[in-house]
Amino acid sequence: YDYVIPDKGRWLGKPMARCGITDPKLQRDIAAVMIDQFNRELRRMAQGMGHVAYVDCRNSVGDGNWFDELHPTDKGFAKVASKILTRIKEITVQRTGRPRSVDAAQPDFSETAHRNPGRIATTGSRAYSLHVGLNSFDPRHYANESCDLLGCENDARAMRDLAKAEGYQARVLLTQEATREAVIAEMRRAAHDLRAGDQFMFTIAGHGSRISDLNGDEAAMGNRNLDSTMCLFDGQMIDDELWHVFAGFEQGVRIVMIADTCHSGSLARKSPPLVMAIPGEIIMPPRPRHLSRSLAARVMEQNLDFYQNIARSVPHVDRAILASPIKSPIRASVLQFSACKDDQEAMDGAENGAFTSALLRVWDQGKFMGSHT
Repeated sequence: YDYVIPDKGRWLGKPMARCGITDPKLQRDIAAVMIDQFNRELRRMAQGMGHVAYVDCRNSVGDGNWFDELHPTDKGFAKVASKILTRIKEITVQRTGRPRSVDAAQPDFSETAHRNPGRIATTGSRAYSLHVGLNSFDPRHYANESCDLLGCENDARAMRDLAKAEGYQARVLLTQEATREAVIAEMRRAAHDLRAGDQFMFTIAGHGSRISDLNGDEAAMGNRNLDSTMCLFDGQMIDDELWHVFAGFEQGVRIVMIADTCHSGSLARKSPPLVMAIPGEIIMPPRPRHLSRSLAARVMEQNLDFYQNIARSVPHVDRAILASPIKSPIRASVLQFSACKDDQEAMDGAENGAFTSALLRVWDQGKFMGSHT
């Protein structure tokens, strides 16, 4: 029904004690992992059956409403029943177009009814995700070039589907929708809504580039005075802006960033990226997801004032401080998966990018049970 509380009962507490597990917090943590995994499998099973509905009852009973280590009190069961009744009403409306009648003698659970599409299987917390894919961009900002790609929108849709299957509330922005304003606004909305224990996933597929460092923060890191960028539809988003947005998330929020772009190794500065070098399945000659050096220089020259204003608007922070878990202004934890290092290129494909194709193959629709390490 919910996160059970091992005590001295015969189902959980005593068996754990026999295994040498006597610390109450560790007992509860182990039980929570089991409940989370159980919910994950229930949700996946329900997704494959049109006549089955999954109801997430975690965080509904509460510590004071347990009769023993496995069974809620009447009050606790009522809270669980409230969620189930709410789901029944929703299904009835969806299938018949009218609410299901409820006996007047029954308690009205409508005030306690709520939806939480942001549940994630592994923690029972809220989880938002943003998936950006650009097969082209506005040539007016990019020196009258389009540099069309093939697989980036497919990458964004595939990562959205992966996230939704894992319980994220997913939002996708494709090509013309993926403006600087729209992407930053979605990130800031997530930063405003999420709290400690919640999760945010950001995936980006498209062109990546590098521009001259205009505020002097790259020199100490040995990056040849270049900032990495994501090429959004109407302009590039500099890595300085990205970490500034990430700094708006509360401590305890967990951020996962997956970048299938060129020069993406250090886009997120909080921690070293995990560079996935698994070959993808690419049909037709692959092309890199980057701006050529000459085009990048022309874009920079054409929009110099634009990028100088960005550099002035983002506070200067020493990169050594950004990498420090004690001094970093980014309070959330950040885990980044990159298609390549800063000086390398990511490859596009007819269906998906090489990196995204490899990631999806390894994930295998959720059958992969390993960790990111």
